[in-house]
Amino acid sequence: MNIQELLFNPNPDPSGAKYLPLLIVFAIVILLAVGSKFVRGMFSKTARRYFIPFLSVGIVGLLNLFARYENLPWLGSGIVLLVVFLVFAVTIIVNVAWSVKNIPAMLKESKIEERYNKYLPKNKK
Repeated sequence: MNIQELLFNPNPDPSGAKYLPLLIVFAIVILLAVGSKFVRGMFSKTARRYFIPFLSVGIVGLLNLFARYENLPWLGSGIVLLVVFLVFAVTIIVNVAWSVKNIPAMLKESKIEERYNKYLPKNKK
């Protein structure tokens, strides 16, 4: 099978060897999205940036697999799956670059705030 047949086949085989692994991958991506929603603490702002890309890629990927299973022309094709993965990769690269740039400043700000809060009066019980 050549690359053109994989990408541009309007009705790919739903029982192919790629169906179950892709289903597992997209389910894991949705679980990562849900997990990133529940992160608390200092990195909650960073984790929130990953929620939308993970959730959207998971849902669009599952829709692609559904279209493949139902033999909907072009919606289940490999080119749609490739576009989904490329958009996901670009979004994750942008988020990682943002994280690399901003996490050291967040850590520094957290240490300054800890040092400041150390000298504040404590609540009486």
